[in-house]
Amino acid sequence: MAAQFPPVAQAVTTYSVSIKGTVVCDWSSDAVQGVWVENLDGGDKWASWWAFPGRSNAAYYSVTVTATRPDPVLRLDIGCGRTSSGGWRRTLLTPDFRTRNGYPENRRCIGTQTAANRARVCKPSPTRTLTYNTGIRGYCTWGALEKWRSFVGSYPNITGHAINMDNSAKANGFYVSSVPHIASMVVWNTSGYGHVGWVTAVRKTNGRVYFDSFDMNVGSWVDQAAGITTGFNQYKSRTNIPWDTSVHAFIVAPT
Repeated sequence: MAAQFPPVAQAVTTYSVSIKGTVVCDWSSDAVQGVWVENLDGGDKWASWWAFPGRSNAAYYSVTVTATRPDPVLRLDIGCGRTSSGGWRRTLLTPDFRTRNGYPENRRCIGTQTAANRARVCKPSPTRTLTYNTGIRGYCTWGALEKWRSFVGSYPNITGHAINMDNSAKANGFYVSSVPHIASMVVWNTSGYGHVGWVTAVRKTNGRVYFDSFDMNVGSWVDQAAGITTGFNQYKSRTNIPWDTSVHAFIVAPT
């Protein structure tokens, strides 16, 4: 009789999947208390996070999980508010979502003052789509809308000069935030036409928040009356832009 040997265990391939983004407890008195990541394809863990100065109901988080597939299904459990005894006032959940390494996952917990504990009310930004770019080629609006399409797959129903785009977005049902989000259009509400770009990174250094953006039509003026610079119809990557609540608004793309 042939010798019997135990079956050889097959190695299980695992993947490191990192995600990051901004989470918001929509009620202003509900400070973010923590972000727990439920991993349906691997191990759960806490995310690292920090609150935005002066906006404790918003936080930037990052986490790397180990999963059995490169596109795991995750869920974020977000602590919103604190009780008098020091515990979380409530834990609010995202719907389960499939993601991939390096992808931004922004979530806004809506109705936090009335939502039941563990309600799945922390959702991505809504979208209203168009099949065409509402900007004029070469200007910052056209460039930012092209970046949105590259990320989302369609254009947003947002119109007007840069300085008006946050108001247009609100009127058309988009989520406009006062805090930076990766994968958002940042509007500079300054004089003249204003400016708009696409946010690619968010960080906090020495207690101050900065963001990076990819902008079109940035540079010295060539024709100020026409709003044309040396960067017309060209993208420029800019880093470490100080976040200014009196100037910046962020139109958050769906993730």
